[in-house]
Amino acid sequence: MPTARELAKNEAARALIELAELPYSISRPLAAPPGLPAVRAAALARAFLALHADPQYREDAAALRLDVSPITGAEVLRAIEAVASAPPDFLEYARKLFAETKGGG
Repeated sequence: MPTARELAKNEAARALIELAELPYSISRPLAAPPGLPAVRAAALARAFLALHADPQYREDAAALRLDVSPITGAEVLRAIEAVASAPPDFLEYARKLFAETKGGG
């Protein structure tokens, strides 16, 4: 079955789909306090990703029907930067479109 991105007829439609999917891809980001040393931040990131690779953790999550598909901090940052750098007219169009689909306009 094709995905919405595959069915999109042009780049603008694909961009809207990506924007709509964004909350699901970064739904629960973790953050550390400002000024955390880079070495410690890297260690925390490695530990987080190692946990998600642990077979017992994945088995337990599957038993609870939990999705455990983490993304890296760099991926979260890229997603935020993509929205922040989107043209204002595109964001306004998306805001109106999403409001209509939620019954808000």
